[in-house]
Amino acid sequence: MRLNILSIALIVSILLLSDCSEKEATESEKDRVERLLLSTTWEIDNVQIDGVEESNLFQSLTLKFAANSYTSTDGELVWKPSGTWQFNSDDGSTFIIDADASVTIDQISETSLTLSLLWDKDALGGGRTASISGQHVFTFVPQ
Repeated sequence: MRLNILSIALIVSILLLSDCSEKEATESEKDRVERLLLSTTWEIDNVQIDGVEESNLFQSLTLKFAANSYTSTDGELVWKPSGTWQFNSDDGSTFIIDADASVTIDQISETSLTLSLLWDKDALGGGRTASISGQHVFTFVPQ
Protein backbone atom coordinates (compact mmCIF):
# COMPACT_ATOMS: atom_id res chain seq x y z
CA MET A 1 0.00 0.00 0.00
CA ARG A 2 2.77 2.42 0.98
CA LEU A 3 4.62 1.57 -2.27
CA ASN A 4 1.48 2.40 -4.31
CA ILE A 5 1.14 5.84 -2.67
CA LEU A 6 4.81 6.59 -3.33
CA SER A 7 4.46 5.42 -6.93
CA ILE A 8 1.41 7.61 -7.49
CA ALA A 9 3.15 10.64 -5.91
CA LEU A 10 6.18 10.07 -8.13
CA ILE A 11 4.06 9.81 -11.28
CA VAL A 12 2.12 12.98 -10.40
CA SER A 13 5.38 14.86 -9.76
CA ILE A 14 6.82 13.78 -13.09
CA LEU A 15 3.67 14.85 -14.92
CA LEU A 16 3.68 18.26 -13.25
CA LEU A 17 7.35 18.83 -14.08
CA SER A 18 6.90 17.77 -17.69
CA ASP A 19 3.94 20.16 -18.03
CA CYS A 20 6.12 23.07 -16.80
CA SER A 21 8.93 22.28 -19.23
CA GLU A 22 6.43 22.04 -22.12
CA LYS A 23 5.13 25.55 -21.33
CA GLU A 24 8.69 26.93 -21.34
CA ALA A 25 9.51 25.15 -24.58
CA THR A 26 6.40 26.49 -26.32
CA GLU A 27 7.13 30.18 -25.79
CA SER A 28 6.34 31.84 -29.11
CA GLU A 29 9.02 33.88 -30.89
CA LYS A 30 6.94 37.01 -30.39
CA ASP A 31 6.70 36.34 -26.63
CA ARG A 32 10.45 35.67 -26.45
CA VAL A 33 11.23 38.94 -28.25
CA GLU A 34 8.87 40.92 -26.02
CA ARG A 35 10.33 39.33 -22.87
CA LEU A 36 13.85 40.29 -23.97
CA LEU A 37 12.86 43.82 -25.04
CA LEU A 38 11.26 44.50 -21.65
CA SER A 39 14.00 42.77 -19.63
CA THR A 40 16.49 45.65 -19.37
CA THR A 41 17.38 49.20 -20.25
CA TRP A 42 19.22 49.11 -23.57
CA GLU A 43 22.29 51.33 -23.98
CA ILE A 44 23.66 52.31 -27.40
CA ASP A 45 26.80 50.56 -28.57
CA ASN A 46 26.90 51.57 -32.24
CA VAL A 47 24.88 53.52 -34.83
CA GLN A 48 25.22 53.18 -38.57
CA ILE A 49 23.33 55.44 -41.01
CA ASP A 50 23.44 54.21 -44.59
CA GLY A 51 26.48 52.13 -43.63
CA VAL A 52 28.41 55.05 -42.13
CA GLU A 53 29.40 55.15 -38.43
CA GLU A 54 27.33 57.93 -36.80
CA SER A 55 27.40 56.95 -33.12
CA ASN A 56 28.38 60.52 -32.21
CA LEU A 57 24.78 61.60 -32.93
CA PHE A 58 23.43 59.20 -30.26
CA GLN A 59 26.32 58.97 -27.75
CA SER A 60 24.18 58.52 -24.62
CA LEU A 61 21.08 56.92 -26.13
CA THR A 62 19.20 54.49 -23.91
CA LEU A 63 15.87 52.75 -24.52
CA LYS A 64 13.59 51.20 -21.93
CA PHE A 65 10.57 49.28 -23.19
CA ALA A 66 7.41 48.63 -21.19
CA ALA A 67 4.09 47.15 -22.30
CA ASN A 68 3.21 49.27 -25.35
CA SER A 69 5.34 52.25 -24.27
CA TYR A 70 8.99 53.20 -24.22
CA THR A 71 11.25 55.88 -22.78
CA SER A 72 14.54 57.09 -24.17
CA THR A 73 17.36 59.38 -23.23
CA ASP A 74 19.26 61.35 -25.86
CA GLY A 75 17.35 59.78 -28.74
CA GLU A 76 15.87 62.88 -30.32
CA LEU A 77 14.75 63.17 -33.01
CA VAL A 78 14.39 59.50 -33.91
CA TRP A 79 13.46 58.25 -30.43
CA LYS A 80 11.18 60.61 -28.50
CA PRO A 81 11.73 60.91 -24.72
CA SER A 82 8.61 58.78 -24.33
CA GLY A 83 6.29 57.16 -26.79
CA THR A 84 4.35 54.10 -27.78
CA TRP A 85 5.21 50.93 -29.61
CA GLN A 86 3.38 47.84 -30.77
CA PHE A 87 4.24 44.78 -32.79
CA ASN A 88 3.05 44.80 -36.38
CA SER A 89 4.16 41.27 -37.21
CA ASP A 90 3.03 37.90 -35.90
CA ASP A 91 6.58 36.73 -35.23
CA GLY A 92 7.71 39.84 -33.32
CA SER A 93 10.26 40.84 -35.94
CA THR A 94 8.89 44.37 -36.48
CA PHE A 95 7.11 47.02 -34.46
CA ILE A 96 5.75 50.52 -34.96
CA ILE A 97 6.91 53.44 -32.79
CA ASP A 98 4.61 56.37 -32.16
CA ALA A 99 2.26 55.20 -34.95
CA ASP A 100 4.87 56.66 -37.29
CA ALA A 101 7.97 54.55 -38.04
CA SER A 102 8.39 50.82 -38.60
CA VAL A 103 11.32 49.28 -36.72
CA THR A 104 12.86 45.91 -37.63
CA ILE A 105 14.42 43.78 -34.92
CA ASP A 106 17.48 42.45 -36.74
CA GLN A 107 18.81 40.60 -33.71
CA ILE A 108 17.87 40.20 -30.04
CA SER A 109 19.40 38.22 -27.17
CA GLU A 110 20.16 38.74 -23.50
CA THR A 111 23.38 40.53 -24.49
CA SER A 112 22.56 42.46 -27.65
CA LEU A 113 19.74 44.21 -29.51
CA THR A 114 19.97 45.45 -33.11
CA LEU A 115 17.16 47.61 -34.49
CA SER A 116 16.90 49.14 -37.94
CA LEU A 117 14.56 51.73 -39.40
CA LEU A 118 14.33 54.04 -42.35
CA TRP A 119 14.34 57.62 -41.05
CA ASP A 120 13.11 60.10 -43.65
CA LYS A 121 13.64 63.35 -41.76
CA ASP A 122 16.83 65.40 -41.95
CA ALA A 123 17.34 67.92 -39.13
CA LEU A 124 20.93 68.92 -38.58
CA GLY A 125 21.27 71.98 -36.43
CA GLY A 126 22.70 73.37 -33.23
CA GLY A 127 22.27 71.78 -29.86
CA ARG A 128 21.11 68.25 -29.26
CA THR A 129 18.44 68.00 -31.94
CA ALA A 130 20.24 66.51 -34.90
CA SER A 131 19.34 63.66 -37.18
CA ILE A 132 20.27 62.40 -40.61
CA SER A 133 17.80 60.73 -42.93
CA GLY A 134 18.57 57.24 -44.16
CA GLN A 135 18.69 53.61 -43.06
CA HIS A 136 19.55 53.62 -39.34
CA VAL A 137 20.95 50.54 -37.61
CA PHE A 138 21.13 50.84 -33.82
CA THR A 139 23.07 48.22 -31.84
CA PHE A 140 22.40 48.18 -28.09
CA VAL A 141 23.76 46.30 -25.09
CA PRO A 142 22.14 45.92 -21.67
CA GLN A 143 22.87 48.80 -19.32
